[in-house]
Amino acid sequence: MDAPWLFVLGCIVLAATVIDQLATILSSGSGGGFAVPRLYATIWRLLGPARRSGGRARWVPLVGPGLLLLGPVLWIASMWLGWSLVFLADEGAVVASTDGTPADAPYRIYFAGFGVFTLGVGDVVPGGGPWALATVLAAAMGLGMVTLGITYLVPVIQAATSARRTARTLARANGLLVGDEAERTAGVDLLWNAIDDLDEVAEQHRTYHVLRYFRPRPGNAALTDEVAEGLDRTRGAGTESEPEHALTVRDTLIDLGRAITGASGPVAQVTRALREG
Repeated sequence: MDAPWLFVLGCIVLAATVIDQLATILSSGSGGGFAVPRLYATIWRLLGPARRSGGRARWVPLVGPGLLLLGPVLWIASMWLGWSLVFLADEGAVVASTDGTPADAPYRIYFAGFGVFTLGVGDVVPGGGPWALATVLAAAMGLGMVTLGITYLVPVIQAATSARRTARTLARANGLLVGDEAERTAGVDLLWNAIDDLDEVAEQHRTYHVLRYFRPRPGNAALTDEVAEGLDRTRGAGTESEPEHALTVRDTLIDLGRAITGASGPVAQVTRALREG
């Protein structure tokens, strides 16, 4: 092997990619992977001043879907990079199919790419038994991880739709919670009837961390704002003057707020995190 350090580096990149993808997609409430979720948070934080500017309404709703697509793209690119480094480690890893001449670096990168995507025209082939096995492994990993990355999009989109529906329910309830006693009771009852939906949205936010970066179009109810309003308007829960179930509803809203923001401190801290976005 001409450059064993490239082989080792490629294996490290591949292992890190698999671990990060599986942790991000399959983990629940444990913070997800070590790379992509942190990249999401960094991008969101860097966009903070622009998000709070006057032009936020035009593009902020696109940030969440953009970050969602960024994850699979980075995983696929990292997989391609990792296998490219593996095949670049040995001059004879990839050869021309016609005369067995060792392929140059661009062709080896190209070979790694069509190995991951299970494509190719057969103009270059693995240069021996171990490299043939590596090609099979690259194809198997590519098929599995690319498919997993793409199918990851579907439940997240469904969860975002559920979050928008829940935000509309919260908006209706919050409108009632500032009324008289009868309206306040109706608002608490509305939230009580939707408590399973609130719990589901909280669990979805713990599972799919990218959901916390989704924002609605202008004029639509925002989940973060409505949860914060709900926490403010159920502050008296547990007193005799409050409607039945009010304390349970408030506890559910607190749990949802913590799931959305990742905050674990007092209610005031959760509310502030919700409003700051």
